[in-house]
Amino acid sequence: GRCFYQLGECQEALQYAQMAYQHGVEFQDAARQMSAQYTIGHTLCKMGEYREALPHFEGYLELARVLGDRVAEANALTDLGNTYLQLQETSKSIEYQQQALALSSKLV
Repeated sequence: GRCFYQLGECQEALQYAQMAYQHGVEFQDAARQMSAQYTIGHTLCKMGEYREALPHFEGYLELARVLGDRVAEANALTDLGNTYLQLQETSKSIEYQQQALALSSKLV
């Protein structure tokens, strides 16, 4: 999915990322699910479908926390903040960005 995303082929990116997500669920592979949620969320944002991207970034965040991947957690918080900013929901954007900053400062 990410290759198609980089090429700007959003529909193909979504298709492959959704298949990867389903395989992750089927094989109980949380890392694959997390990666697919990331790709789906970013692809939807690239398509201007910000509201639809939110559940995928929330899933990405949840899986990052389950896996204990603090870098991915900080990235997911940033992605949520950026998406809410695009939706002009400034207070939610700031809330997520502040969480991302607090977490990122602990990782340095």
